[in-house]
Amino acid sequence: MKKLPALIAAILTTLAIGLVMLVIGFNAIFTTAKAQAAAPADASSLVTTSNSSGATIQQLNARIAEYQAREQQYQDQINQLNTSLQQTNGQLMQYQQLVAALQANGLIQITQDGQVFIRGGR
Repeated sequence: MKKLPALIAAILTTLAIGLVMLVIGFNAIFTTAKAQAAAPADASSLVTTSNSSGATIQQLNARIAEYQAREQQYQDQINQLNTSLQQTNGQLMQYQQLVAALQANGLIQITQDGQVFIRGGR
């Protein structure tokens, strides 16, 4: 029975660290995808061999529409990631409150250098 608080503290700490690592990993994945997608297009693809300026304007308008659609996709992804980050921050706050409650009840002690001591005997 004395090991139960230690087990709970270890599980909660592992979960908190895992969530933080997951958020960092997703951020790295999506940041890389954005950087690759934001690379400028080949300028030669915008130039046509046709002498008709109407066709070039249509191509440019089509390209603008593509970029606007892509920008909307990115905004949607940003909104989803922000929602996920807010949820993760809420969970982190709950874990912090739990650790604070464990400290206040004297079940654990965390030193300045980050060492965690679990007190038994209650």
